[in-house]
Formats: sequence, C-alpha cells, structure tokens
Amino acid sequence: MMSTTARPNRSRTASLLILGATLLGVAYGAEPPVSPQILGTTEATLEFCATADAPRSEQYRAQAGLFLNGATEDQLTELRKKPDYKTAYDAATAALQQMGKEESLGTCKKLLQRTP
Repeated sequence: MMSTTARPNRSRTASLLILGATLLGVAYGAEPPVSPQILGTTEATLEFCATADAPRSEQYRAQAGLFLNGATEDQLTELRKKPDYKTAYDAATAALQQMGKEESLGTCKKLLQRTP
C-alpha cells in the first residue's frame, strides 16, 4: 500500500530531475548534436512551461535555442525520431502534468531564473 505522503516526494523528485536535465541542456549545452534525451526532456519542459505560464511563453520558447549549440535542423529532426527522444519527452511531460499547478509553475519559473 502506497503512503499518501509518497506522492509529493515523487513529484518533487520528478520536478528536480526535469529541472536538472533541462538546466544542463540549456545552461551548458551539449556538443552538436545534443543527446536525444536532453532534447526530449528540454523540449517537453519548455513546451509545457510555455503553455502553463502563458504570460512568459515567449521567454520559454526563446530558451530552446540556447542548448542546441549549433545543431542543424536536419540533426534535430533525426534526433526527434529516436526512441530515446520520445521516452524522455513523454516522461518529462507526464511528470510535469502530475505536479500540482503551483509546483509546476515554480519549476518553470526556476528555469527562467537560472538560464543565462
């Protein structure tokens, strides 16, 4: 039987994992092409945040280019076809959707605060 207190802890853990992976991708970049996991997690997070925090949607969309580190559109298209991309994208989306509204908005706002 699962404790009712376990759910918030999982939510916080998911939030921290998503934020950490996204910050790594955005703040430090990866050598082109970026990994499919970083691309999937980052794109899912930025898309979620652009929708959840509509007044700042353009700021989230502007972040997308910061972690690509020169990857071409063809490289990105190929990365998006990989199973690792889809797995990371779906996992990040699901984790963000399971969070409460305040927690997910907090995660999104932290992303904007910590991005160069």
